Amino acid sequence: GAPAELDPVLERLNTLMDRVEGALARERQFTANAAHELRNPLAGMRSQIELALGSERSPEDYRETLDGLYDIQQGMERVVENLLILARLESGEQSAQKEIVPLTEVLRRGWRKVYDVAEQKELQVRWDIQNPMPALKTSRNLISIIVRNLLDNAVDYSPRRGVINISAHYDRLISSATIRVSNQNTTLSSEDCERMFELFWRGHSGDKAHRHAGLGLGLCRRIVHILNGELKARLIEGGQIVEFICTFPCETLGD
Repeated sequence: GAPAELDPVLERLNTLMDRVEGALARERQFTANAAHELRNPLAGMRSQIELALGSERSPEDYRETLDGLYDIQQGMERVVENLLILARLESGEQSAQKEIVPLTEVLRRGWRKVYDVAEQKELQVRWDIQNPMPALKTSRNLISIIVRNLLDNAVDYSPRRGVINISAHYDRLISSATIRVSNQNTTLSSEDCERMFELFWRGHSGDKAHRHAGLGLGLCRRIVHILNGELKARLIEGGQIVEFICTFPCETLGD
């Protein structure tokens, strides 16, 4: 029953209310998912502690329990760390402060952090790094987070004795760097290549990489957006390989 001249105003207000409602719904879902991801490991820790306290056990049994608790704690720490980074990114507290970044060193350091797991699974890594790779002007902290999550994801989701390919190149014509990480695919479909960037999405129930909370790839895409770049995934070689391609604009030390 409002006057016709108010229709544009009402339409704008309704659109705004729809956006607010959608944002609140996403916030509620995010909070519920985050609580779920922290509640499950807490329950696992409690059950292991109760079992250890229930009766006298050998030192070896206690050591095994402590090792299990340590693994759970590491997973929870990774979830909390990613949630804090997401919060800083969303609030604008964390920005892309440019500095000199030796990309080869960042990749090597990232691999060292997953080396033990890769050794246990007898994985083979193949490197294809531009030589020489120029020093880049970009955010070392943000690039390190991307590298860490991409490598951690590749190692955890690779089948035993699988192959991981890591490459990095810089294109001077378009002042852009590209990082590629690929591993053998066992469960993903082409439709999953976009869904995997949704927060808390962890693929199919058959996946054995229980250490992931489904935050890493979504976090990486938000970071790449801050860098004005692009992060995508695709299946290649008939779907047998999943490849992540991260491209971001940056200058080099000589520019």
